[in-house]
Amino acid sequence: MRVLVTNAKNRIAYNILRSLASEERRVLCADFVPRSMSFYSRYSSGYFIYPSPFSAQREFINCLIAKIKDLKIDVLVPVFEELYLVAKHKNELSKYVKMALPDYSQILTAHN
Repeated sequence: MRVLVTNAKNRIAYNILRSLASEERRVLCADFVPRSMSFYSRYSSGYFIYPSPFSAQREFINCLIAKIKDLKIDVLVPVFEELYLVAKHKNELSKYVKMALPDYSQILTAHN
């Protein structure tokens, strides 16, 4: 199984990466910050840089879809703020990858 964890600069993402990494799972990470700390973790099976989910939202989603296809990702774990954008495009992304993610409207309700 291949898992992709976003927001690799974040300590939360690092802990998710570390927790999920095992012989049965390859865990990759991604971020828009080029020197994100999880990129250099021994638990990371690889990484890539995506466009900023803040300033290039459509490009971010397109990049995720392309990488999910190319890297044969089975599960996407969005971490931190990009979770909102991933949830907003959940129907589009779920054609290519599994996610445990509520609908965008539910996230907004909980956030409010």
